[in-house]
Amino acid sequence: MKQLCLLTLLLITTSLFAQNTSTNNFYPNGDFEDGLTGFNTSSAANLSAAIETTEVNPYTGSTKSVKLISGNLTSATQAGSFKPTAFSQLSGVDEGNYRFSFWVKSAVADQILQAQFVAENTGGNTFVKTNIMKFTDTDWHKVSFARSNVPGDKAVQFRILFIGPDAANQTFYIDDLNVCFCPLDTDMELSYNDTFRGTPVVVNVPQSGLDALNWASTNADGTNQVASYGYSDSEKYEGRRSLKVTTNATTNATKKGIINSKDNSTKEIRFETPELPTVGGSSDVTNYPEIKYTFSMKVRSNVPNAEINVNYKIGGVNKFGNLTKLDQNVWKTFTISHIVPRQTITGKTNWVHLPTLQMNTANADYYFDDMNISWVEWNSTTAGINDVESTPILVYPNPAKQFIMLDGINQTAIVDVFNITGQRVKSFSVETNGEQMDIRDLNPGVYFARVNDVKAIKFIKK
Repeated sequence: MKQLCLLTLLLITTSLFAQNTSTNNFYPNGDFEDGLTGFNTSSAANLSAAIETTEVNPYTGSTKSVKLISGNLTSATQAGSFKPTAFSQLSGVDEGNYRFSFWVKSAVADQILQAQFVAENTGGNTFVKTNIMKFTDTDWHKVSFARSNVPGDKAVQFRILFIGPDAANQTFYIDDLNVCFCPLDTDMELSYNDTFRGTPVVVNVPQSGLDALNWASTNADGTNQVASYGYSDSEKYEGRRSLKVTTNATTNATKKGIINSKDNSTKEIRFETPELPTVGGSSDVTNYPEIKYTFSMKVRSNVPNAEINVNYKIGGVNKFGNLTKLDQNVWKTFTISHIVPRQTITGKTNWVHLPTLQMNTANADYYFDDMNISWVEWNSTTAGINDVESTPILVYPNPAKQFIMLDGINQTAIVDVFNITGQRVKSFSVETNGEQMDIRDLNPGVYFARVNDVKAIKFIKK
């Protein structure tokens, strides 16, 4: 009976708030840990696909990948593609700019492939390809492609494409295929970024100078206090690298070192949400006239008490976080939330999200990794009640694979994790928003995080 009462409480409290997070993958088996379920090839003669267990991605903890072998493509129009088994509507999700990404390894150097976006339309489908990627080595690489203004009810497919004689008789390994409404290069792992438009040309992967194409340093108080920045494999929170930023000797609280994602609309680097945005497909403007966006990141520095802050701009509106001092050579989670009205910002049809990273300490190396933006429907008039039962608490990412985090706590909290039968399987003590809780040892399925024995939130372990 005690477990039944607990489950009743869990199910009631999880229905209070709709949510969507930037880490949602609309291809749930994109890590292929459950085999090829949900995926196939357009032609067995032109392309074969099989699960691979010996050649796997070392940067994401994978145990399986997909081995693709293209056939003897003798004509310029003969093609094979690896794709979902059916067109899928992004129903229940949000209209916006979607990113298609995957990790890929070429069996030998100088092989080629493309990505393709297909949208179902009355009278004929729309097909758009990316540039032709030529892989110059045999390492694992993460590649990403943007498609703008995808309606939430559009039936679409994102595919990996081999076409023509130059793509014949090749072997590739792919893993961690992802489609999300999310910022660019949150894990600092990209080797190439592209869009689904234009006339395809041949490009090399890895792409040279990608850090300078994705990121930019800016002036503060009339000067630029960033001595250098770029991807670095010397320090990383996870994966293979982070973004390293070094400040000048004259950096201080007024003359800050500042870096943010680059302004390059043709590559759609900056994250945008549309006017009158929905949240997880919901548009409950009456009960939730606002949206609460939360930005989080991992940061560390080689200097004791190095200072870091973030100005999370949405639609040009500033929102500063709390100035934070870092312990030397210790990764810390920085989190900031920005609540904005749901109606259209005057004169704008899209909200550009621009977290600007601000470093106040001179001659310091800062490292950034695992940036994330999540969002939830919000009502400030009711969320201000100082009561844990009435205060919205968000678990993100959801679904989650390795870690979960909380947003909405303002003091130390005890978090108990229960499975669907009401059994407690893990417990954590959490002191701040965005603090990671390790769930890698949990089996995939539905779980509930109960906060301070009162508030419970449903999440899914992938």
